[in-house]
Amino acid sequence: MGAPKWTEEELAIAKMIHESDKTVKELAHLLPGRPFYGIKYMVSSVGNGIKKRGNTSVAISIALLELEKNPGQTIAELAEKTGFNQDHLSRLIRRHHGKGLYVSSWRVHLGHKIERWSIGDLPDAPKPARQSLDEKRRKDRTRWEIWSARRNPFDGIVKQLNGRVHEPTGPTGRVFKQDMTGESLEDRRKAA
Repeated sequence: MGAPKWTEEELAIAKMIHESDKTVKELAHLLPGRPFYGIKYMVSSVGNGIKKRGNTSVAISIALLELEKNPGQTIAELAEKTGFNQDHLSRLIRRHHGKGLYVSSWRVHLGHKIERWSIGDLPDAPKPARQSLDEKRRKDRTRWEIWSARRNPFDGIVKQLNGRVHEPTGPTGRVFKQDMTGESLEDRRKAA
């Protein structure tokens, strides 16, 4: 038994689906009576291999509009402005890399190099060279010298001597606020 044989018209439609820019799911209505996975299999066998998955996400179009307004943004900045997930935007932008998107510059943040994306077909900006060990040690030494110059172990004593910090005044220890006359609570209630 099985499914009926594919006619020449259906094979021509399957070939047209494979050559189009749209997904199989979007054009499956052209082959009524055929299941989706059957159409998908026939499209892959008529064409040269499996048709790539289509991208009908609205996120990339909104991200491209945002990049037109403000070029040179990182993926994190795009995610914040558009409200989409950062991982999802990263996958979409990397998929469109070289097809209208390019790396315009790089931003170094906490030792990591982050791409700044722009719209166009220009070549990517060169990735910054890795920091040498001598440069890293020089920066660390400078940072340590600045920190140690600000830190003064005798700062508390100097403030006390200058009068900025005052000695605590008043009674020390626990302060009792109960009546010490010897009258009990019941005696006071009876008197009242």
